[in-house]
Amino acid sequence: MTFFRMITSQLVINGDDQALCEEAQRVSVAENLRYAAEQSARAGVRILVEPLNPVDVPGFLLPTMVAAVRLLDEVGHENLRILCDVYHLQRAGGT
Repeated sequence: MTFFRMITSQLVINGDDQALCEEAQRVSVAENLRYAAEQSARAGVRILVEPLNPVDVPGFLLPTMVAAVRLLDEVGHENLRILCDVYHLQRAGGT
């Protein structure tokens, strides 16, 4: 019998920080996700990253699926996955 556990936690990746350029924010998020992925893998917990559309959540650092894929590729850790919410995907223009 296989059991799974779900731990709900939120890390808001907001790109609306005027003090830092978007590139600096993305680099910081990538470094922190890499660390979190390593730690959560030890605990047997997978991390899901969800892109949120720019219509409902302006300034979010990951407004599209493409942005989320690029970030996960950059982080390069097998413990990260993308949560694909079709609502947000469509609101972002299907990308």
